[in-house]
Amino acid sequence: MAATTQALPPMLTEWYGWHVPELSKILPDPAKYAQFIVKVGLRDNVRHADLSTFLDGKEQAAVEHAAMTSMGSDISEEDLASITALARELLEQLQQSDAMSD
Repeated sequence: MAATTQALPPMLTEWYGWHVPELSKILPDPAKYAQFIVKVGLRDNVRHADLSTFLDGKEQAAVEHAAMTSMGSDISEEDLASITALARELLEQLQQSDAMSD
């Protein structure tokens, strides 16, 4: 499980990075990056997403600005579904890892 948990963040950053390339510098924490993907999906949805459950005010403002002004490319719904599935898998693995270490 550890190898997969370590392999997923770079995959997510590379794939979703085409859509919002600025995000990885703002959210270097893989869990927050994955949560952003799950909560927001397409960058245009950032205005309607409640990010306060996992980001502080400064991070929220930065990711909202980045998503709204991003020069990243559009992604298809099919790609987004695959990226979101990877993000959910990473979050599940991180949760299981935390539970095992408690």
